[in-house]
Amino acid sequence: MLANVYFSYSLDYFAGPAETQPPLHMWSLAVEEQFYLFYPLLLVAFRPLGRRTTFVLLALLALASFALSVWGMTKSPTLTFFLLPTRMWELLAGGLLAFTPLPQRWPSVVREMLAWTGMVAILGSGWFYHPSMVFPGTAALVPVLGAVLVILACGSQRPTSLSQTLSHRSFVFVGLTSYSLYLWHWPILAFMHYLVGAELTWFQTLLAVAGSFAAGVLSWRFVETPFRRNFTQTHVSKTAGTALAASLVMGCLALVVVQTQGLPQRLPPQIREMIPLVMGFEKYIAETEQLKQNQPYLVETAAPRNDRCDLILLGDSHGMMVAPLLEQLSQQYQLNTEFVVKAGVAPLQGVWKAVDSGREGLAWGNAALDYVVSRKPKNVILAGRWSAYIDGPPEATLARYQHILVDEANPTVQGKSALPVFEAAMIRTVAALENAGCQVWIMKQPPEQKLNPHVEIPRACFIGYPIPSGVSWAEHQQRQATANNIIDRLAAASSQIQVLDPAGHCFDAANRSIIGSPEGSFYRDGNHISRLGAQNLIRPAMLPIFEQMQSIRLAEKQDLRPAAQFAR
Repeated sequence: MLANVYFSYSLDYFAGPAETQPPLHMWSLAVEEQFYLFYPLLLVAFRPLGRRTTFVLLALLALASFALSVWGMTKSPTLTFFLLPTRMWELLAGGLLAFTPLPQRWPSVVREMLAWTGMVAILGSGWFYHPSMVFPGTAALVPVLGAVLVILACGSQRPTSLSQTLSHRSFVFVGLTSYSLYLWHWPILAFMHYLVGAELTWFQTLLAVAGSFAAGVLSWRFVETPFRRNFTQTHVSKTAGTALAASLVMGCLALVVVQTQGLPQRLPPQIREMIPLVMGFEKYIAETEQLKQNQPYLVETAAPRNDRCDLILLGDSHGMMVAPLLEQLSQQYQLNTEFVVKAGVAPLQGVWKAVDSGREGLAWGNAALDYVVSRKPKNVILAGRWSAYIDGPPEATLARYQHILVDEANPTVQGKSALPVFEAAMIRTVAALENAGCQVWIMKQPPEQKLNPHVEIPRACFIGYPIPSGVSWAEHQQRQATANNIIDRLAAASSQIQVLDPAGHCFDAANRSIIGSPEGSFYRDGNHISRLGAQNLIRPAMLPIFEQMQSIRLAEKQDLRPAAQFAR
């Protein structure tokens, strides 16, 4: 009943891909059940007003829901996708059809045209729509109106060629078993993804469809049909008792899984040891209030906090991922380092994400830069998921557009509006750091992956498959081209700005991205580096910088710092 509400909040920034969550498909059943609860109440409430007024009020409600859906896709796409208020108009379209006279007297050519136009709209949506599209919003109009046309044209007593086709017993049988098919198809696909990986071959997809159909038919024949036939003959208390007992058993099993944190004992020790390698970044997070009170996380090795620190890491979650490595190197090279990082916000001045209606990202970005400038560190490493701020993340998620940056001049996402927003914010931020006397190191992104290495590496080790490779060098360069071009131009314009690019350490001899080893995954998901990944992919790029910073510090102590000695 509330599955949609649960998933609207559980599919967060670090959630796994939707295709690997077996019960995800329950969200649509929840929306349907919620609609069935309130829709009859609306009809009862509107009944004294008459049929025409009821139709008008329902139509206005549908229009309001549609407008909310379109607006919500720019503000909170995940909530818009899952919740009833923004999906209600799709169901109300069918409700409004009940008030519409069937086209009994329409010419057959008109009904044929409407019927096949509707079917083309439905099939075209299934074929041409892709996961990265903004949906529902206006994109949902095509399949919804297609369904309306099919029902309208084929619902009369005068048949159309489409209604005769859909009346064939093979299609009717699919319709009879559709509920059971729906219940089975997604868990089977999800477990297939778990078994063989994120990308299924055509054969694997057909195998999953065949398995879903077989399971659906069996459950329809031996569970659904007997239940429907015998429901009126079964004592209510017996039915309720059976349902309660089944619910208690499922609840106890779920509690065991939750309390044991997923029954890790079922996995070999080697696989279990991989899991902690992607955790433990929380201590580096600097909230806005901490920054205002001058209390970010500090690696204090050589001087107290009130002295000028050697390095500040300013970043989003991508900065957070390299924080443990920087702490380790800071201790090794005896450098004072502070961490000004927070997941989900841009480490840039004057911008926020399009779905950040409260502009919390704007407040944090401004407070973070103010703090860094006030500390006047000798070095700043600026790390972020730059390409996502311009184009959104490449993975097909409900929150694909949540990363797009906006500002006061461009408060909504329109085409490529995020490009000038990002460039202006980067220029402002870097200029402020330069004016504070900082040496700025802008870290380019490591390769973003199409698969989830944190899932693929343990799976490969568990099953005995070879360690898979990630994206190619060409794919990485194409993805990062826009952001890297801006970074390179900034570095070329100032000696105080240098580029830190880990990509040279992220690819093998075949120019494929290295995503892990038998020790574990180098990523915690498709784009965030794990602790192990930072050691293997980022550390080689960081070492020369830390050696340089240590040398400068030693020279300062001896008052022997020649200006050109450490120029790059």
